[in-house]
Amino acid sequence: MKTISKIALVSVAFTILSFAALEKASAASGKVNVSDIRGSTENGADDKLFKRGFMLVDGQDSGGESFKTYFNSRSNQCIRLEIMDNKVISVSPTQSPKCGKPGGAAKPAAATSGNVKVSDIVGSSENSADEKFYQRGFTLVDGKESGEDTFKTYYNSKTKQCVMVDILDNKVMSINPNPSTKCH
Repeated sequence: MKTISKIALVSVAFTILSFAALEKASAASGKVNVSDIRGSTENGADDKLFKRGFMLVDGQDSGGESFKTYFNSRSNQCIRLEIMDNKVISVSPTQSPKCGKPGGAAKPAAATSGNVKVSDIVGSSENSADEKFYQRGFTLVDGKESGEDTFKTYYNSKTKQCVMVDILDNKVMSINPNPSTKCH
């Protein structure tokens, strides 16, 4: 019995040290570790990536597969998920123009689409932004908290605009197009 306990203890210690080393390597490179995203459900992957500072910048459906592109402006990482049957089957780095110039600073995503301008809402307080979106015909369709950030998704059914709003310290930091399925 003591041998089994020792083996279990060594296994647990090895696992903890492995995760610590992986986290340290990710921190040293400045890149966010996304290796655990493969195999996640689509919604689970969305949640994990938002918590790590990624924003959804593009999405496409092709037959039975869908593809999502995420960008993290802090680590300058652009990744593409391939999703089949609601499971992430691959995660790969990409150099999508939606993420900015390869190796350079990201270009801000366009904050206007259709007929309704929303770029002037950046910098507003959260309450003021909510009011402005409602006045412009948008409806709140989703909201998530991730660390200190709050992410809200608004949809305008007349213009078919779907945008994600990043709020930090009660201030709108960015507004990006969001091809979320919650907007359909």
